Amino acid sequence: MVKKQTNRYIDEIVQEMEDLRIHGYGDYLTIKGGKIRYLMKGSGSPILLLHGLGGFLETWWYNIAPLSKHYRVYAIDLPGHGLSDRPKDCYTVSQCTKFLLDIIDALQLDTFALVGHSLGGAIAINTTVTASERVTDLILVDSAGLSDDVPLAFRVTTVPYLGDMAMKAAWKLLSEQAVKRLFRNSSLVSRDTLATVLKVAQGPGIDAAMLRILRYNVGLIRTHNESLMLNKLPLIKVPTLLLHGKEDRVFNVDHATQAYKLIPNANIVIFPHCGHSPHIEKPAEFNNTTINFLDNSSHTSP
Repeated sequence: MVKKQTNRYIDEIVQEMEDLRIHGYGDYLTIKGGKIRYLMKGSGSPILLLHGLGGFLETWWYNIAPLSKHYRVYAIDLPGHGLSDRPKDCYTVSQCTKFLLDIIDALQLDTFALVGHSLGGAIAINTTVTASERVTDLILVDSAGLSDDVPLAFRVTTVPYLGDMAMKAAWKLLSEQAVKRLFRNSSLVSRDTLATVLKVAQGPGIDAAMLRILRYNVGLIRTHNESLMLNKLPLIKVPTLLLHGKEDRVFNVDHATQAYKLIPNANIVIFPHCGHSPHIEKPAEFNNTTINFLDNSSHTSP
């Protein structure tokens, strides 16, 4: 019964987003002479979704429509990602934070809630501490920057020549089957949508941009100090929700439980039977948890 209800929920989301795709979606901002792609849907209090390394706004496909029924949702392609341009100075967490604040100014958002997945989580933490008067609520989804322990695959990319070859090989292996793994039930995703996602993921210069981002933030042994957010967690003043997949093989769930102890006003939800992307793997649970958290926050009430 639960499975049928979940599939129906996903089916409804897919249909709504398919309608949006057919009629056209997304727009561009010009930031420092470069184009940044974004999507806005809904009305009410603004909430900004930040994807992870190698991601793009379509990775929030199962969340945009449900959240937009409650809030004004913005999803962007971070600089160097997706269909956004690839400027030279957007590869450290600090540089990405400056870009993000420029994007927020261009969108004319005075205050907003931030949701960051993986790399987007580290950027969201830094933005919250840097611009504490503007961020109302913070949601960290399997966030990076909570430990100096990073996957071996990330560290290998920092080795000259070997890292270049490994990244190019990995990107060439990207296939329709690999993209389907972004979705909890790939049978509900049309071939047209998969083709769109593949086009974004395999855009020109993506592999080189990802390699630069990794090398600016990760060393052969551990995360670079600038990308490690642990010392900034006690400085977070806004209501914070940590969401994490219990079986995350990129960032261990212990990263989130330890971070929870360091953030003054925090809650934590661990999703069982879930990996690195709860918003994709557990969309109904993720959306409901996010809405409940924001609705119970005095900051985000319309």
